[in-house]
Amino acid sequence: MSYNLPIVDLYESYERKNIDMANSLQNQTVQVIESWGEGPWNGYNVQKAILQMTGVDFGPLRAPQMNMDKDTMMQLGTRLKHLGLNITEEWVIQEQPLYGAEENIINFLEKFEHN
Repeated sequence: MSYNLPIVDLYESYERKNIDMANSLQNQTVQVIESWGEGPWNGYNVQKAILQMTGVDFGPLRAPQMNMDKDTMMQLGTRLKHLGLNITEEWVIQEQPLYGAEENIINFLEKFEHN
């Protein structure tokens, strides 16, 4: 398991001296690792949770480490999915459709931005 999202592409870009592409791909990896400390999951051992969210479940953590609750794992899974990690859909919060006033506000703001 690697947190280098497109590791083959990263390696090949570097070998071909396409440094801009290699830097871009490496930055994706850095964003994934930095996200470990940016949410309610900060302080947890996220690596085992990430493995579980990608379909490799090694079971719960041993004491004194604490397992994340389902809501926290869902938030982490959603964040990592948006960064491009192969998180299974069961660990991603699905976007809710907008209704009523929320939808009207979004439509108004979109029109305002275009003027």
